[in-house]
Amino acid sequence: MKNKYRILKIAITVIILGFLLSFSLKKFGGQKITDNKISVKMNEKTPVYFIDEKDIREIVNKENPSRKLEI
Repeated sequence: MKNKYRILKIAITVIILGFLLSFSLKKFGGQKITDNKISVKMNEKTPVYFIDEKDIREIVNKENPSRKLEI
């Protein structure tokens, strides 16, 4: 009898988590990335600039031409 309740609890938890995941994907899946949201922080004390902001923007635009955020 305890096994049935345990399985029922697990099934309900999985269903609730699936619902929350689908809701968040539906809500945030179609958001567009704007250029203002891209930022790069260097944690070095002496700055080493191998890549700059222009290069990052080009990479983001090349890899994601639709500019939609996918989670």
